[in-house]
Amino acid sequence: MESRKNTEGGAGHSVQPVAAGTQHTGVSAGILNAGTLIVQQGAPAAEGGAVAGPRCDIPVLYARPFIGRVDLLNTIAETLDDPQRPSVVALHGTPGVGKTELAHEYARRHAGRYPAGCFTLDAGGDTPVKLAEIGRLIFGSEPFRDLSMVDQCKVAFYRLTRSAVLLVYDNVRSAEAIRPWLPPHGTPCHVIMTSVLDPWDGLCPAFAVELLDRDDSVALVASIAGEDACRDGDLPLVDWAGGLPVQLVPTAAALKCARRRGRAGAAKLRLEPETQNSFRPVYELLPPDPRLILQTAALRNGMALTAEDLQQDMADATGWDEENFDRHLDACLDLHLLESGGETLRMHQLIAHFLREQPAPDGHGETLARIRQAQWRRLVDSAKAFATAPNRMELAAKMQGFLTDPTLWDGCGVTGSALDYQTAGRAFSETGQFGIAQLWAERSVHAVEQEATEKGVDHQSLGVSLNQIGTCLFDQGRFADAQPWFEKAVDAKQKGDIHQRIDHESLGVSLHQIGTCLYRQDCFAEAQPWFERAVDATQKGDIHQRIDHQSLGVSLHQIGDCLYRQGRFADARPWFEKAVDAMQKGDIHQRIDHQGLGVSLHQIGNCLFKQGRFVDAQPWLEKAVDAKQKGDIHQRINHESLGVSLHGIGNCLYRQGRFAKAQPWFEKAVNAARKGDIHQRIDHQSLGTSLHEIGICLSRQGRFADALPWFEKAVDATQKGDIHQRINHQSLSISLEAVGHCLSQLGREEEAQQWFERAQGLEPG
Repeated sequence: MESRKNTEGGAGHSVQPVAAGTQHTGVSAGILNAGTLIVQQGAPAAEGGAVAGPRCDIPVLYARPFIGRVDLLNTIAETLDDPQRPSVVALHGTPGVGKTELAHEYARRHAGRYPAGCFTLDAGGDTPVKLAEIGRLIFGSEPFRDLSMVDQCKVAFYRLTRSAVLLVYDNVRSAEAIRPWLPPHGTPCHVIMTSVLDPWDGLCPAFAVELLDRDDSVALVASIAGEDACRDGDLPLVDWAGGLPVQLVPTAAALKCARRRGRAGAAKLRLEPETQNSFRPVYELLPPDPRLILQTAALRNGMALTAEDLQQDMADATGWDEENFDRHLDACLDLHLLESGGETLRMHQLIAHFLREQPAPDGHGETLARIRQAQWRRLVDSAKAFATAPNRMELAAKMQGFLTDPTLWDGCGVTGSALDYQTAGRAFSETGQFGIAQLWAERSVHAVEQEATEKGVDHQSLGVSLNQIGTCLFDQGRFADAQPWFEKAVDAKQKGDIHQRIDHESLGVSLHQIGTCLYRQDCFAEAQPWFERAVDATQKGDIHQRIDHQSLGVSLHQIGDCLYRQGRFADARPWFEKAVDAMQKGDIHQRIDHQGLGVSLHQIGNCLFKQGRFVDAQPWLEKAVDAKQKGDIHQRINHESLGVSLHGIGNCLYRQGRFAKAQPWFEKAVNAARKGDIHQRIDHQSLGTSLHEIGICLSRQGRFADALPWFEKAVDATQKGDIHQRINHQSLSISLEAVGHCLSQLGREEEAQQWFERAQGLEPG
């Protein structure tokens, strides 16, 4: 019940929380015959509770030196070492300039600072999915049991922020998308981002990575092709490459191979002006079979390549044995159009883009078409498997191993069915890649229209695709943009499938989502009728007349919440009661979400509490506690939510003047809050509120000496803010003044004055 996460208030807490470039030049030598850097096992465990030995996946340069950029490396180190600055830096510059390799070199030089490990993640989407894999590696699998992939990433990130780990976020495309995945100031977790984005608008320190100057370019060529290649000083490839390592490295490698054949071989490198900003001179040195491997790799994720995957992609179409495949792969590696990274391979995105624009290698047109169709089926099959088990990291990894943009598949002559696109879109959405999932959903709309038979368009299928687009926008926080797509989905679903059968359960989902879009924009009165329509539709069931009472209960709850948000507590309560009745019947498999049930029970208590009926409210909050202690359908307990209901019971007793009876409930709330939510995130603002109330109960009994340490603990907690590190200064001020009041009552006026001054010195907000 995602839409309810902000509905628990009222009796829950009496103190309400509030929402609260430098340029450098230098040289990068590129990834040259790189392996994987393994940090020695047995290093100190991470503060987040690491159970596995730390490791890194940063490629090693072996005997080849990293050339230049020492000043920038030192600047990065000084910035990350400064506790007064963010734990994040950004490296920005033109594609191919060597940003990633610079970040890797920092990791290689400073690996000892990060006993939990150093890792590179593809950050081109909305969620760095590899966080879940890193989390399992460092902390074991238990903290991630039964969590969705997005929730696994959240749990991993929260734990990693408390660990001495370096994360390289490669290819960041959106500052807003990456913002939730950046560690707060002062954490042992450090992040280096690489991106073409500029500026970063103060999000973090950002440093430009410039093109190589001629001297550094010559040094780079010499390190690859040999000093002999640079003796005469006439190196047309240096001028031709224009200071981009991504072009210098493979071209220098080609020069080295060509020089082995004598000057005639070297002359075959066609460095004419028309081939500038191209990899054609190097590519044309390869025979057709290695080119086929490269074109196969170009439809895969260049950061997640393995030789095994490439061989499987090509097996049926080529009939190559392992020896032939390895020989052709070595030819690609020799020219650095593919890079070895130990267990993995890498291909730069510029090289992949170039390859996708090339015709099939001579004599391999039909073979390449069969390979690409096989890759497509593997992508769709991986997406289908992951969509049915969206908590399995290995299935997500298989799916993420391919290109994620459907237009790139179209450009390579590969198309699928509407169901294929829907399946892929749903799977990418489950990984938190909402922008990518939207592309697939949009493509599925087009496919549904293209597949229309003589019976007409399958409007139910069309509605599902339209709903997917809306969901992707909604999950990006674009509620106003999402709403029209849900409205289109409703219009389509009302027309039924090709047999005119209407799936009212599916229709109810889209109606509910329209209401949720309005609700999230604080348009509660406007949202209510849409939830009512969702209830009417859901009560009619799916095409098999099965009613999902859990889904029905969610819509009933939201009607109550709309009324509650308008201050109509008496009108809201019957809807929450109806929601409880529905949720107790479970979903179509009779599974009961006791956490969701507990939220509705809590809201019944809240309605009574808001009407001043504290005695009547208390039993409902106790029922909420009983339900929440059973967890969700996976038996996961949200201790933060449980703590809110425990706090609410204490508040009911407090409002009746029963301070001694209230105190143990606030203490239970503190114990629950310290365990965090299902992502193990602790809301210190909420924790501080319960600590404060324990102090209030004691001070109301005249026990100021006993109350004092609780208020001090409340100050310590509240200063850490909520789960987003936002500090409620009003709440903090109240606790600071409470400390001062206790000290004053104990005759310690001088100390009390210091606390009062701290409270007065807080900025409002």
